[in-house]
Amino acid sequence: MRKVKIFSIFLAILFLSCQGVEYLPLGEVYREAAKNRDRNPVVMIHGIGGAKLLERDTQRVFWGSFMEEGIPLSSEKGMKALALPVWEGNPFPLGDELYACCPLSSFEVEVAGLRFSISIYYKILRTLGIGKYRLVQPDAPVYGEGCSCFSFFYDWRLDNVENARRFGAFLEEKALLIEEMQRERGEFQGPVRFDVVAHSMGGLIARYYLRYGTEDVLDKEEITVTWKGGKRVARLFLIGTPNLGSLEALRSLIQGESFGPFLEKISPLVLATFPSVYQLLPSPQWKVFKDPKGNVVELNLYDASLWKKRGWGVYSSAYRKQALYLMGEEGFRQFPLQALLDRARKFHRALEVVPSTPSPAKIYLFASNQIPTREAVVVRDEKLDFDHPLVWGKGDGIVPLKSALGDFRHSESESRLVSPIPWSGVYLLRGRHREMVEEENFRNNLLFLLLQTPVKKSKGGL
Repeated sequence: MRKVKIFSIFLAILFLSCQGVEYLPLGEVYREAAKNRDRNPVVMIHGIGGAKLLERDTQRVFWGSFMEEGIPLSSEKGMKALALPVWEGNPFPLGDELYACCPLSSFEVEVAGLRFSISIYYKILRTLGIGKYRLVQPDAPVYGEGCSCFSFFYDWRLDNVENARRFGAFLEEKALLIEEMQRERGEFQGPVRFDVVAHSMGGLIARYYLRYGTEDVLDKEEITVTWKGGKRVARLFLIGTPNLGSLEALRSLIQGESFGPFLEKISPLVLATFPSVYQLLPSPQWKVFKDPKGNVVELNLYDASLWKKRGWGVYSSAYRKQALYLMGEEGFRQFPLQALLDRARKFHRALEVVPSTPSPAKIYLFASNQIPTREAVVVRDEKLDFDHPLVWGKGDGIVPLKSALGDFRHSESESRLVSPIPWSGVYLLRGRHREMVEEENFRNNLLFLLLQTPVKKSKGGL
């Protein structure tokens, strides 16, 4: 048995190594274009789980390094550290004893005494390096060889609007820094705007900022898209973004989730404390429940009483003991599920409002339509079947193509895309959700758009 396990690990490492094989010499293809300095600086945004989380007191990596000396996430101590204390009276806390320190380029994992890394964003950083984008580290000079590139890292457990607010502050800080350096060198060309490359949930944060800036509009009765973020965003590149949500968020809240091979499974009870996960649930306009014959079943996913009645997520009897340890009897009784669901529903509404004015930024999508992906869930005897043959559609294994497109077509007779997102271009790939950024077609097209398409300069405002 031990030989089989080690051999399986060897095959996994070999597979990961093979992902680095390149057939198109991108460095040669874009050598001349990479010399062009008339372009926007780039900001990269990761998705859920994509930033390291450190303990404030010890500075030890809590999320991002899963070695033997780390705290097991499945342990009571690990669960308590990773969960947000939403049961203590504020369902949308701004943080806790953990904080995000840096983007997660890889997971450090130890299995059966062997240590290796699972690449997450290494390839996309290397792709930007081919284009002579230089990642600017804290306290490092803005200029050097090539064009500046920044990485916005955030606590991916928090409310997405809160992270959009932090993203806006980040862009202002970096823009003013670049503008100051331009003035010192006599190169000032007007207010700085960025090309934003966003993966998965990071795309939702970027889309919200582009639409509304740092304003929280979720509680407004009438919402108007103001495009306030267009002051700083020139182009937005979305990669596998769940614009209409994902069934995987619902499955994770009920069954738990592992973020990669050999990684521990996170309890659905811990995920239930993350406001961001509820904001990844399928859009209220998406009819995701079906009976075994394929007929739509009308269930309100955003009604906490349904979750309690069916024993979903935090209300599962299987996790009752964990819930009492984590929250206590009073905290469990007052768990703010309805508030979390209401906020998620309003978040979807804000992103699905059809704009009345053109977007000041170009928006591009990279999505896959080659991998079986859950588009529905079958309700059988009041239980959810996530693996029924009827649930599968096309996507990247996590995000269906219809969600990535924000596609609101209700029948096959509608031949044209109906979406609240004014796409400037859509590129369909073959990769899975987390591996899409490693695809040669993605890397080639991203570099082409960044380096060889015209940049619209800001003239001091929208």
